[in-house]
Amino acid sequence: MTLNINNKFPIKTGMFEMKDIIVEVEKIDFDRFVDKVRSMHREAIASIEKIGDYPEYCFDNTSRDFQQELKDGLLVFFPFSGSNFGEPISCVDGIERDYQTMAEEEETDLCLGFSDAVGYLFELKQNKFIIKSATDAGVMSPSVDLEEDCFIFDEPMKKFIESFIKK
Repeated sequence: MTLNINNKFPIKTGMFEMKDIIVEVEKIDFDRFVDKVRSMHREAIASIEKIGDYPEYCFDNTSRDFQQELKDGLLVFFPFSGSNFGEPISCVDGIERDYQTMAEEEETDLCLGFSDAVGYLFELKQNKFIIKSATDAGVMSPSVDLEEDCFIFDEPMKKFIESFIKK
């Protein structure tokens, strides 16, 4: 089994930092992961051709084949958090997080606008998923960008995605 998780956690806030996760396609329960994300944030799943691109949303994405989109060379953004329309922010792991209060109390480079969401950017290379943390800037200036430090979302994002990786 190829599972490469970089487990270094030092960042300014003293919290975990989700690093790139590389996992063979057959070692992740991709369908269950997609179903879980769809159950909460279906309208925010988006595909892009490259980092920084305008995301292509599909509001009826129940029929979309995200694995095929990845095979076709697209990158797919799966949100972990809902948009930052208000506090607290709902997340796919079922927990609401108070980003605004935490950002005021601790130093962070993560700046979420009111329509921004934090999540995973999937890429498929040589039968392996490369999973990175990313943000979707939402409706104000739509783009999907890599985010090295997702602040209070890092540790829960890492735990959530690992729950779909087969041991």
